[in-house]
Amino acid sequence: MHTIISRSPSNVLKHIERLKKTTNFHNSSILFTVSPPSSSSDLSDLVDALTTWPNANTTGCLTSPTHSDAVTCSIAFFENQRSVLFRSTIPGREQTQVGRWHSFRKPQSRDTSLNVASLLDKREQGRNWDDIWNTGGHEDVELPEELQGVDPNRVQNIFYFSDRSPEGLSFALNASFPRATTLGLLASSTPFVTGRPVTLFHNKRIYDSGAVGIALKSNRDSDSQCSFHLPSGLEPLGEVMIVTDSEGNLINTLSNENPTQLLLSAIRRAGIDTTTSNAMTFKDDSEFYLATLQDPRLGTGQANEFHQLHSITAGDPSRGTISLNTQSSSPRVGTPVQFFYGRTPSSTTASSLSSSLLSASLVPSTFLNTALAPSGQNKTKNALAFAVAPHPTYSNSSHESVTDSYDAEPLWKQNIFLAASENGFVLSRRGEKWDDAPINSTKKTLEDVGEAPEDCFRQKNSASEVPWTCTVPGCVVEARV
Repeated sequence: MHTIISRSPSNVLKHIERLKKTTNFHNSSILFTVSPPSSSSDLSDLVDALTTWPNANTTGCLTSPTHSDAVTCSIAFFENQRSVLFRSTIPGREQTQVGRWHSFRKPQSRDTSLNVASLLDKREQGRNWDDIWNTGGHEDVELPEELQGVDPNRVQNIFYFSDRSPEGLSFALNASFPRATTLGLLASSTPFVTGRPVTLFHNKRIYDSGAVGIALKSNRDSDSQCSFHLPSGLEPLGEVMIVTDSEGNLINTLSNENPTQLLLSAIRRAGIDTTTSNAMTFKDDSEFYLATLQDPRLGTGQANEFHQLHSITAGDPSRGTISLNTQSSSPRVGTPVQFFYGRTPSSTTASSLSSSLLSASLVPSTFLNTALAPSGQNKTKNALAFAVAPHPTYSNSSHESVTDSYDAEPLWKQNIFLAASENGFVLSRRGEKWDDAPINSTKKTLEDVGEAPEDCFRQKNSASEVPWTCTVPGCVVEARV
């Protein structure tokens, strides 16, 4: 695996050509991502180089830059014997169309996107709302053709790049490969770069919807390591609580209390402004989050290890319900959770005038800064990392093009594949599904749940975690392969 970060597109191109001369890539499957440079001709040259490898198959997408005024390009090689490339057209939820986005979207039939009426019918038929929410109404979809004959017991990891509606594919992969960790990056929006909503590549073909990816096989039951890292700069609010009532993307009670009132009380105790014109509000770019924690008594994991992070998009002080920005269901009953607060990062935070690429990171992540440092990456194990980038702003996208006269050496890291997108990533870890089986709780490590239903914590079994989407800038998921 290789990651190249440079303010000179020609330097990136030189490193790709060097890899073609020094790497035995024949009969390989190649995974790649690249963030678009400002020049369309430079982008065309990079795409040509990344999609043309003799006797090899390729799949990839366009992504967000990880550093200011720089191109980020990552390449990974996998033997054909242990990998399967695939292309998916499985539908998911239809995205809301506003403004100029209409001109970049293809009309979709009712059979290829979420139908609200259909979901309500399923609910009236007695279906569990969390299952309906997680699948987006696509429970009976078939796997991509390339994966239909693959032994599910041999698949250890699945990585894919998707449009912004991954629900159908993520559910199909989760249901068919319960022993695998599946990790998908929602490709960056590219309507003003290529004229497509997203830009996906698969064996020299270009797609603007669906997904492309790779499944990695193994003859042994290896322990697939997958770590989730919070953004830098987050501050905890209040104490650890327990989810005691939730449905869909809503949390109705926390430790049998009003969640919105609990959050407001924690905000006031922390001295955060809630009254002036600059006061906090619940919006899509909310600065308030809900993190889930790993309970070490229910399996492997360290105490207070954070498991998921979701933006809080709305709260009703009277009814108490809070809404989470998630395409999967909210954390289920028995999940330990904690509120967090942080300044919403901006893509203009890093200085484009900085002479050091490391100091010009756009992704607010301590993990990435450490991993990209000269001695930061473990060279004995390959790692694939997907990060959530801040949404681009006009002032950032209109910066002056950096020419090839820039003298700084590119940053070239081996044994790591790094890609970022403002649209987030989808994750399902193997062996981390939780059942609502009661386990007697104490007050030793977590808050007393009081009159919680059956005073329960959830119990781990060997199935996969329900796929969930992370859209909080600075979050990073790292999979060791």
